[in-house]
Amino acid sequence: MELNNSETEIKSLEIDMHSARRLFILGSKIVWVLGEPDTLSSNKLSLLSEKFEWVYPQELLGLDDNAISKIGSNAILVCNHGNTSLVIAKRLREKGIVAYSLKGGVSLMR
Repeated sequence: MELNNSETEIKSLEIDMHSARRLFILGSKIVWVLGEPDTLSSNKLSLLSEKFEWVYPQELLGLDDNAISKIGSNAILVCNHGNTSLVIAKRLREKGIVAYSLKGGVSLMR
């Protein structure tokens, strides 16, 4: 699936911070995929959005209905370094959910 914004399309599974901000403005949810975030991660995530969802990775990998309903049909997945979110984004895309992984995770946020 693709997300269109005028002439710009984001097809990539991994996205940078600029693309994540643009997707958020267009309605994508920010989702922390490592369970309840600690204070540092919450502070860094607030650089993208004051409001974000969080879920446990095993719930998304198992396609848990409750977890899927929390993230919606279009999500930017975030973890510490971008590895867990990338695996989950691939799995969700296989099931037809538009999901992106923030490249480098919160470790690259300042």
